Amino acid sequence: MSYKPLFRLSTVLSLPDSLKNAAPIVDELDFMDMQFMRSWVVYDSTLAVGPREFRWGALLGLSLATAVSASIWAGIGLILTNLVN
Repeated sequence: MSYKPLFRLSTVLSLPDSLKNAAPIVDELDFMDMQFMRSWVVYDSTLAVGPREFRWGALLGLSLATAVSASIWAGIGLILTNLVN
């Protein structure tokens, strides 16, 4: 019983000669002219409208999250010290 491969790996991994010498479809991408989801790709602070204000809500949220985390870890520490004693 002999084994015959269905396809050669070299033909699958190599590009045809017509594609190897082809010019690129897009020479360069100009991200400044993008319209769809531009803010995910390019951020230009000169385009920001109005003065930047400090976000007190973000500070309050981070403080609350830190306090909750600290109280949970303190509770775990107290439980472990009671189990050890």
